[in-house]
Amino acid sequence: MRKAEKYYEKIMMPEIQKFHEEIWSKIDAAPENIKQLYCGWKVWFSPIIDHPEVLFIGINPGGGEGGELSLDTDGILQYCYDESKKSGLIYDTKNIFKELEDKVDLSNCIKTNYYYIATKDTSKKNFNTLIDFLGREKDMSGLGDRFYANSKKWTQQTLNIIKPKLIICEGKQAFNLVTNCALALKPEIDGKDVFLIYSEDLGINILGYKRKQFSGGIVDPILLKEKIREII
Repeated sequence: MRKAEKYYEKIMMPEIQKFHEEIWSKIDAAPENIKQLYCGWKVWFSPIIDHPEVLFIGINPGGGEGGELSLDTDGILQYCYDESKKSGLIYDTKNIFKELEDKVDLSNCIKTNYYYIATKDTSKKNFNTLIDFLGREKDMSGLGDRFYANSKKWTQQTLNIIKPKLIICEGKQAFNLVTNCALALKPEIDGKDVFLIYSEDLGINILGYKRKQFSGGIVDPILLKEKIREII
Protein backbone atom coordinates (compact mmCIF):
# COMPACT_ATOMS: atom_id res chain seq x y z
CA MET A 1 0.00 0.00 0.00
CA ARG A 2 1.24 3.48 -0.87
CA LYS A 3 2.36 5.69 2.02
CA ALA A 4 -0.28 8.39 1.35
CA GLU A 5 -3.04 5.83 0.93
CA LYS A 6 -2.07 4.15 4.19
CA TYR A 7 -2.14 7.47 6.05
CA TYR A 8 -5.56 8.29 4.61
CA GLU A 9 -7.06 4.91 5.51
CA LYS A 10 -5.55 4.72 9.01
CA ILE A 11 -5.74 8.38 10.12
CA MET A 12 -8.09 10.44 7.97
CA MET A 13 -10.80 8.04 6.86
CA PRO A 14 -12.07 6.98 10.33
CA GLU A 15 -12.33 10.63 11.38
CA ILE A 16 -14.09 11.62 8.15
CA GLN A 17 -16.51 8.72 8.45
CA LYS A 18 -17.34 9.55 12.08
CA PHE A 19 -17.94 13.20 11.25
CA HIS A 20 -20.16 12.25 8.31
CA GLU A 21 -22.29 10.18 10.70
CA GLU A 22 -22.95 13.38 12.69
CA ILE A 23 -23.77 15.26 9.49
CA TRP A 24 -26.14 12.58 8.21
CA SER A 25 -27.86 12.16 11.59
CA LYS A 26 -28.93 15.81 11.50
CA ILE A 27 -29.80 15.86 7.79
CA ASP A 28 -31.82 12.64 8.05
CA ALA A 29 -34.05 14.31 10.67
CA ALA A 30 -34.36 17.57 8.72
CA PRO A 31 -37.46 18.89 6.95
CA GLU A 32 -37.80 17.56 3.40
CA ASN A 33 -36.86 20.89 1.77
CA ILE A 34 -33.50 20.71 3.58
CA LYS A 35 -33.00 16.99 3.26
CA GLN A 36 -33.37 17.10 -0.53
CA LEU A 37 -30.41 19.49 -0.80
CA TYR A 38 -28.02 16.74 0.32
CA CYS A 39 -26.76 14.61 -2.59
CA GLY A 40 -23.97 12.58 -1.03
CA TRP A 41 -20.44 12.70 0.35
CA LYS A 42 -17.37 11.72 -1.64
CA VAL A 43 -13.68 12.20 -0.88
CA TRP A 44 -11.69 10.80 -3.82
CA PHE A 45 -12.33 10.74 -7.55
CA SER A 46 -9.24 8.67 -8.31
CA PRO A 47 -6.79 6.34 -6.57
CA ILE A 48 -4.39 7.92 -4.07
CA ILE A 49 -0.88 8.17 -5.51
CA ASP A 50 2.26 9.35 -3.73
CA HIS A 51 3.77 12.43 -5.41
CA PRO A 52 1.39 12.55 -8.40
CA GLU A 53 2.16 14.80 -11.34
CA VAL A 54 -1.02 16.79 -10.69
CA LEU A 55 -3.48 16.98 -7.81
CA PHE A 56 -6.80 18.42 -9.01
CA ILE A 57 -8.89 20.09 -6.28
CA GLY A 58 -12.47 21.08 -7.02
CA ILE A 59 -14.87 22.96 -4.78
CA ASN A 60 -17.25 20.06 -3.97
CA PRO A 61 -18.70 16.98 -5.69
CA GLY A 62 -21.43 17.38 -8.28
CA GLY A 63 -25.00 16.47 -7.51
CA GLY A 64 -24.79 12.99 -9.01
CA GLU A 65 -23.53 11.10 -5.98
CA GLY A 66 -26.96 9.59 -5.35
CA GLY A 67 -26.96 10.50 -1.68
CA GLU A 68 -24.27 7.95 -0.95
CA LEU A 69 -21.17 8.06 1.25
CA SER A 70 -17.98 7.20 -0.65
CA LEU A 71 -14.63 6.99 1.11
CA ASP A 72 -13.06 4.58 -1.40
CA THR A 73 -9.75 5.17 -3.17
CA ASP A 74 -10.16 2.71 -6.04
CA GLY A 75 -11.88 4.94 -8.61
CA ILE A 76 -10.50 5.95 -12.01
CA LEU A 77 -9.78 9.60 -12.74
CA GLN A 78 -12.67 10.73 -14.94
CA TYR A 79 -10.40 12.76 -17.18
CA CYS A 80 -8.78 9.51 -18.30
CA TYR A 81 -11.86 7.88 -19.76
CA ASP A 82 -15.04 10.01 -19.96
CA GLU A 83 -15.84 10.64 -23.63
CA SER A 84 -19.50 11.56 -23.06
CA LYS A 85 -19.00 15.26 -22.36
CA LYS A 86 -18.85 17.67 -25.32
CA SER A 87 -18.46 20.81 -23.22
CA GLY A 88 -17.75 21.85 -19.66
CA LEU A 89 -14.95 21.11 -17.22
CA ILE A 90 -14.32 17.45 -18.09
CA TYR A 91 -14.25 18.19 -21.83
CA ASP A 92 -11.90 21.17 -21.46
CA THR A 93 -9.56 19.35 -19.06
CA LYS A 94 -9.32 16.28 -21.29
CA ASN A 95 -8.50 18.44 -24.32
CA ILE A 96 -5.80 20.36 -22.45
CA PHE A 97 -4.05 17.24 -21.24
CA LYS A 98 -4.39 15.49 -24.57
CA GLU A 99 -2.15 18.24 -25.94
CA LEU A 100 0.19 17.84 -22.96
CA GLU A 101 0.69 14.08 -23.29
CA ASP A 102 4.41 14.65 -23.79
CA LYS A 103 4.56 16.42 -20.42
CA VAL A 104 1.90 14.88 -18.18
CA ASP A 105 0.58 11.34 -17.76
CA LEU A 106 -3.05 11.63 -16.60
CA SER A 107 -2.88 8.12 -15.15
CA ASN A 108 -0.42 9.59 -12.63
CA CYS A 109 -2.79 12.41 -11.60
CA ILE A 110 -5.43 12.41 -8.86
CA LYS A 111 -8.51 14.39 -7.83
CA THR A 112 -10.38 15.40 -4.69
CA ASN A 113 -12.42 18.41 -3.53
CA TYR A 114 -12.06 21.03 -0.82
CA TYR A 115 -15.53 20.16 0.48
CA TYR A 116 -16.68 16.55 0.38
CA ILE A 117 -20.41 17.19 0.59
CA ALA A 118 -22.47 17.20 -2.61
CA THR A 119 -25.53 19.42 -2.90
CA LYS A 120 -28.49 19.67 -5.25
CA ASP A 121 -27.77 21.49 -8.54
CA THR A 122 -24.27 22.26 -7.19
CA SER A 123 -25.49 25.82 -6.51
CA LYS A 124 -23.76 28.01 -3.95
CA LYS A 125 -27.14 28.96 -2.48
CA ASN A 126 -28.11 25.32 -1.82
CA PHE A 127 -24.68 24.60 -0.36
CA ASN A 128 -24.86 27.57 2.03
CA THR A 129 -28.45 26.75 3.04
CA LEU A 130 -27.47 23.19 3.96
CA ILE A 131 -24.36 24.16 5.92
CA ASP A 132 -26.22 26.95 7.74
CA PHE A 133 -28.89 24.39 8.72
CA LEU A 134 -26.17 22.21 10.26
CA GLY A 135 -25.47 25.05 12.69
CA ARG A 136 -23.37 28.19 12.90
CA GLU A 137 -22.53 29.55 16.37
CA LYS A 138 -20.69 32.63 17.64
CA ASP A 139 -18.12 30.42 19.36
CA MET A 140 -17.68 28.40 16.11
CA SER A 141 -18.95 25.24 17.83
CA GLY A 142 -21.85 24.52 15.47
CA LEU A 143 -21.82 21.48 13.22
CA GLY A 144 -21.64 23.78 10.20
CA ASP A 145 -18.67 25.62 11.73
CA ARG A 146 -16.94 22.31 12.36
CA PHE A 147 -17.63 21.28 8.78
CA TYR A 148 -15.68 24.31 7.53
CA ALA A 149 -12.87 23.75 10.05
CA ASN A 150 -12.57 20.07 9.15
CA SER A 151 -12.57 20.80 5.41
CA LYS A 152 -9.60 23.11 5.96
CA LYS A 153 -7.79 20.56 8.13
CA TRP A 154 -8.38 17.64 5.77
CA THR A 155 -7.15 19.69 2.80
CA GLN A 156 -3.99 20.58 4.73
CA GLN A 157 -3.42 16.93 5.60
CA THR A 158 -4.02 15.86 1.99
CA LEU A 159 -1.49 18.34 0.63
CA ASN A 160 1.11 17.28 3.20
CA ILE A 161 0.76 13.54 2.61
CA ILE A 162 0.26 13.59 -1.18
CA LYS A 163 3.03 16.09 -2.04
CA PRO A 164 2.05 16.54 -5.71
CA LYS A 165 4.32 18.16 -8.28
CA LEU A 166 1.55 20.61 -9.19
CA ILE A 167 -1.83 21.54 -7.69
CA ILE A 168 -4.59 22.65 -10.07
CA CYS A 169 -7.60 24.24 -8.39
CA GLU A 170 -10.72 23.87 -10.49
CA GLY A 171 -12.20 27.35 -10.24
CA LYS A 172 -11.52 30.66 -8.54
CA GLN A 173 -13.38 29.68 -5.37
CA ALA A 174 -11.41 26.44 -5.02
CA PHE A 175 -8.16 28.38 -5.60
CA ASN A 176 -9.08 30.92 -2.91
CA LEU A 177 -9.99 28.22 -0.40
CA VAL A 178 -6.78 26.26 -0.96
CA THR A 179 -4.45 29.26 -0.99
CA ASN A 180 -6.14 31.64 1.47
CA CYS A 181 -7.75 29.25 3.95
CA ALA A 182 -5.72 26.05 3.90
CA LEU A 183 -2.29 27.58 3.21
CA ALA A 184 -2.73 31.18 4.45
CA LEU A 185 -1.29 32.61 1.23
CA LYS A 186 -2.42 35.92 -0.27
CA PRO A 187 -2.27 35.62 -4.06
CA GLU A 188 -3.00 38.55 -6.35
CA ILE A 189 -5.47 37.47 -9.02
CA ASP A 190 -6.78 40.88 -10.24
CA GLY A 191 -9.18 39.94 -13.00
CA LYS A 192 -6.91 37.32 -14.56
CA ASP A 193 -8.39 34.14 -16.03
CA VAL A 194 -5.51 31.93 -14.82
CA PHE A 195 -3.68 32.44 -11.52
CA LEU A 196 -0.43 31.01 -10.17
CA ILE A 197 1.23 31.09 -6.77
CA TYR A 198 4.15 29.18 -5.27
CA SER A 199 3.95 27.71 -1.76
CA GLU A 200 7.34 27.98 -0.09
CA ASP A 201 6.25 25.64 2.71
CA LEU A 202 5.17 22.87 0.35
CA GLY A 203 7.59 23.63 -2.48
CA ILE A 204 4.68 23.37 -4.93
CA ASN A 205 3.17 25.58 -7.62
CA ILE A 206 -0.59 26.11 -7.32
CA LEU A 207 -2.60 26.96 -10.43
CA GLY A 208 -6.19 28.14 -10.54
CA TYR A 209 -8.52 29.43 -13.21
CA LYS A 210 -11.88 31.04 -13.79
CA ARG A 211 -14.77 28.86 -14.94
CA LYS A 212 -17.59 29.74 -17.30
CA GLN A 213 -20.79 30.69 -15.52
CA PHE A 214 -23.21 28.26 -17.15
CA SER A 215 -21.24 25.37 -18.65
CA GLY A 216 -18.66 25.25 -15.84
CA GLY A 217 -15.91 25.01 -18.45
CA ILE A 218 -12.54 26.78 -18.33
CA VAL A 219 -12.62 30.44 -19.43
CA ASP A 220 -9.16 30.39 -21.05
CA PRO A 221 -8.02 26.78 -21.62
CA ILE A 222 -5.23 27.88 -24.00
CA LEU A 223 -3.60 30.07 -21.35
CA LEU A 224 -4.01 27.35 -18.73
CA LYS A 225 -2.35 24.82 -21.02
CA GLU A 226 0.57 27.20 -21.59
CA LYS A 227 1.01 27.74 -17.85
CA ILE A 228 1.03 24.00 -17.15
CA ARG A 229 3.60 23.45 -19.89
CA GLU A 230 5.84 26.15 -18.37
CA ILE A 231 5.66 24.60 -14.89
CA ILE A 232 5.92 20.86 -15.55
